Amino acid sequence: MLVLPLLLAACGPGHPGLTPELAAGTPIPRVEHGANHGFTVSYSNAAVIATEEMPVTADVAWQALPRAYAELGIDVKLVDPASHTLGNLQFRPHGGIHGKRLSEYFDCGVTMAGVAMADVHALHVSVRTQIEANGTTSRAHTLVEATARSMDGTSNDAVPCISRGKLEPLIAMTLLTSL
Repeated sequence: MLVLPLLLAACGPGHPGLTPELAAGTPIPRVEHGANHGFTVSYSNAAVIATEEMPVTADVAWQALPRAYAELGIDVKLVDPASHTLGNLQFRPHGGIHGKRLSEYFDCGVTMAGVAMADVHALHVSVRTQIEANGTTSRAHTLVEATARSMDGTSNDAVPCISRGKLEPLIAMTLLTSL
């Protein structure tokens, strides 16, 4: 059974490899179309570290982590053995992740036509997992951040996205099955 407590913090102490890169914990405005052509604006911090308990030592989890990333189609570009941190700061998913649309994993807002920006814009994703020793077991801490950029050339500004909290447990579950 997966137990995934989400720590609502930009970066917790003891996680030096998980410093937010993209939004740096800045509150992100979300505008949603409401009933009767109204709009709702809400704010949220983008950086969330998800933690999963692993039933194995940190060394065993660390060795399995690259397999988990490969199974999800995430190329590993960052490997820091000193902090047991692995990930990709410039992952560019095309067409989805693990067979699902990008909007399943990221909320980047919607276009004027009501289409999820995560599905029609180019996403730049920063994803990192750090393995922490916990006696004879370990913990996997994952931080996912993303921005979206229009591909039609009408805007150069990147739109911050919020993780929907689905990729982090998928990484943890894939790690568990890779052990």
